[in-house]
This record gives sequence, structure tokens and C-alpha cells, in this order.
Amino acid sequence: MLTLSTLTLAGTLFVSIVNVRSSLFLELRNSQKMSDFDTQILLGGLYSRDGIERRAAQIPGVVKAEGWAIAQAQRYRPNRERGASFTVYGIPADSPFTNPTLREGRWLQADDRYDVVVTSDLLRDEPDLGLGDNIRLEIAGAQRDWHIVGIILFPQPAAYARYDYVADAQHTTDLTSILLVRTASRDGLFQSAVASALEARFKSLDIDVVRSVTQDEILSGLDANFQILITILFGMAILIAVVGGLGLTGMMSLNVLERTREIGVMRAVGASDWAVRGGVLFEGMTVGGISWLLALLPAIPASSFFDSILGQAIFRRDLPYTYVLPGPLIWLAIILVISAFASLLPAERASRISVREALAYE
Repeated sequence: MLTLSTLTLAGTLFVSIVNVRSSLFLELRNSQKMSDFDTQILLGGLYSRDGIERRAAQIPGVVKAEGWAIAQAQRYRPNRERGASFTVYGIPADSPFTNPTLREGRWLQADDRYDVVVTSDLLRDEPDLGLGDNIRLEIAGAQRDWHIVGIILFPQPAAYARYDYVADAQHTTDLTSILLVRTASRDGLFQSAVASALEARFKSLDIDVVRSVTQDEILSGLDANFQILITILFGMAILIAVVGGLGLTGMMSLNVLERTREIGVMRAVGASDWAVRGGVLFEGMTVGGISWLLALLPAIPASSFFDSILGQAIFRRDLPYTYVLPGPLIWLAIILVISAFASLLPAERASRISVREALAYE
């Protein structure tokens, strides 16, 4: 019974981790939709937005280039206290580089003036604010009220508004220090090649480039970081399964010992070594199969629990729940292999029991 419980626990953990892995990577990709670029160039100063975009468009492989305004802001609260600093992004009205996941309200429209869309993470820091409220922001030493028209799901405190009004608030009209680029291919190597070409072109024009980054590099880095955590959790599940497998070996050995007379009778009526081995192996794999079935149902609430724990720790909100079919199928294959290996030694011992040994057993 303890062996079955251990194998069931391992199965529940493994299937839950597969589901959480899918939820985690889905959330990462949803987060990247708010800056849906292929290549991003961070400049070392303020440059003409039209000029930067025009020069970038001359590089082969560039489909669209767009300069944004970036401002650091603080909320000026009614009690005259200032909130934590966060970033306000100024984006053009027809920007193809954003694909937000709205929680409430709407996205920015072309005729918006001092309207702003805030992230859910910003509202965690400012819980008295909500959709339709005004938020007083201090940008470049000046204060102004902005109207909250939308709330998006995003794991960082930030706000989005129209480019002209963010640039005007910090007196950088028609200037930019960051360029977002859409390339002809979303292949990682192609993105890197275009980024290198852009850097070389800008440097030849004495335009200071701090760094460039591609979407593929960002996603690969995030995947690698979180894959370490997922691998550790998978290792825990396999370790528990191995412990259960050792317990299964002991259980099957005891079963073989208790069924010595039964095996002797099978021998007496002509059962072959393979028939005896097969019976023990089948019994051990049946135990593994039962543990697999028992693990499927508790994996649902377990996945939801891990989604909540990891989501709150990383993104400060629950991860979107997903149940991935390959998870149970992969675990079925793993548990059958473990059960078969755990039953090999007892099966071999059972095949060596002779009729004489069976009759002498008490």
C-alpha cells in the first residue's frame, strides 16, 4: 500500500509539473506580447525619431521600425506622498508592436490625449486606483493627471500612453532613445543578423548604440532560467518514483516468497521460465498502471496549486491553468518502465523456483 501511494505521489507530481511548465511558458509568451518586436535597439541618447526610423528602414530585412518614448514616472498621491518609480511607454497610435491582454477597459485609441493604460502589477502597488480613475503622475519634475482607460495583465509596474503626450511631458517631442524593429523573418539567426546590421549602420552615422537585443534572445534566456527550476522539480518526481520502484521490488519479492507453492504447482503442470517471469512482470506493471490511474485526478488540483504558488512568486498573480495531454502519456511510459525494472529481480527469482523447493517450502 505504501509503495502504491509513493508511485501515485510521483505520478501526481510529474503530471502537475508538465502542466505548470506549459502554463509558465504560456505566461512568458503572453508577457512578451506587450513588446512584440523582433529586434530592439537601445540608443545612448535622444535622436530624431523620424530620422532613426528612416535609416533603420534602409537595412535589408527590416519590415517596420518604430521609435517609442520612455519616461520615468511616480504617482503623486492625494496625501502628497510619492509612489515607487515606474516606466511610462509612449507608443504611436498605429503601433504593430503591441498585442495586449486586457483585464478591464480598452486599449489606447488614436484620439486619446492624456489617457493611459496601466498594468495589473502597477495597481497592486496602488490598490486605491481602478478603471476610470485619474492618476496624477510626476514626469520630468512636472505633474499632470492622466485618465486610466484600460488595465492589462503584465508582471511589471508600467503604463502606456500615446507617444506625443509622453514625449511632450518630458520635453522630448519627436525624439526617441529606443527603436523597435519587425524583421522579414522571425528566425533567431535572422533577427541577430538584422540587429548587427542596424548597430553597424548607426555607428557609422555616429549614433550611439548602447545595446541590441532580439526577441529570440529574450525568450531563450527566460526559457533557460525557468527550465532549471522545472528540471529540479522533474528530478524530485523521478527520485520519488525510484524510491517507489525500490519499494515495488521489495513488495514483489515478498509476493514471490509467499506464492512459492503456487509457482511450484505452475511448474508441475509445465509452466516455462518465461511464463513464470511474465506473470511476475505483469503483476508489477499492473501495480504501476494502477498508480498511474490514481495519479491523474489529484494532478488537476495539484497543477492549480503549483500555478498559484509559482505565479505569485514570479509574476505576482496565478498562472493560467493548462492541462497537457502528453504529461500523463509520458508518465505512463516512465512508470511502466520503472515497474518492469523493479519486477525483474523478483521475476528472475520466481523462474528459478523448482517443484522440489516449492514442496519443501513451509
